[in-house]
Amino acid sequence: FRKESSIKTWILKITRNTAINYLKSSYFKRISLVGFFSDDKQSPSAEQEFFNQEEMNDVWDVVLKLPKKHREILILDAKYELSYEEMAETLGVSIGTVKSRLSRARSKVSKLIGEGRS
Repeated sequence: FRKESSIKTWILKITRNTAINYLKSSYFKRISLVGFFSDDKQSPSAEQEFFNQEEMNDVWDVVLKLPKKHREILILDAKYELSYEEMAETLGVSIGTVKSRLSRARSKVSKLIGEGRS
């Protein structure tokens, strides 16, 4: 650690590299990422919770099938809620590249989910 960046991005870089090594290993379990849905005043029924979880699993299945550069940027945005600057620093790219990759990744996910529902 050379103190050229924040500790947060340094730790995320280590986490990213560890995850890449894990994905390359012979043992790979299906990743189930918990997402976020609307906050209703009343608690959802068990059936609604099931459907919400299934929908989120479908979205993350699509995300995990994207090319690496799009998958990484979506995970950093949705899961870790990093700023453009932090994502750029973590991935070693410019902020403009982060914005364009994020836009393209979101478009691809929307398109693939739309195709899956029709």
